Amino acid sequence: MKWGDPDVIIRMVELIGRREGFGAILEEGSMRAAEKIGRDAERYAMHVRGLEIPMHSPYRFKEMGLQYAISERGLSFKRAFMLPSRGILLPDIGFDKQVNGFSIEGKSAFS
Repeated sequence: MKWGDPDVIIRMVELIGRREGFGAILEEGSMRAAEKIGRDAERYAMHVRGLEIPMHSPYRFKEMGLQYAISERGLSFKRAFMLPSRGILLPDIGFDKQVNGFSIEGKSAFS
């Protein structure tokens, strides 16, 4: 593979989708691929509990980083509850005040 070559990337996606060639190794994610490849490949597999790192950065939303760290599912943005930092309040279930997304103050109440 050559980094940044769109033709190679498209071909690899096709191989993963058909589970052919090296695509058969990659189709179950980076953790299992690293286990199959061996030779210390686990050091390069970027995942938490088998889920790859999502594009959602926890930099702005500290509660998302906390959820990433403690979730039983790994780095799932679906588990990262960050509505109070965005100003989305749900008073019926106890989320009745906005919190500062750049601070950790008050975040444990939302975890």
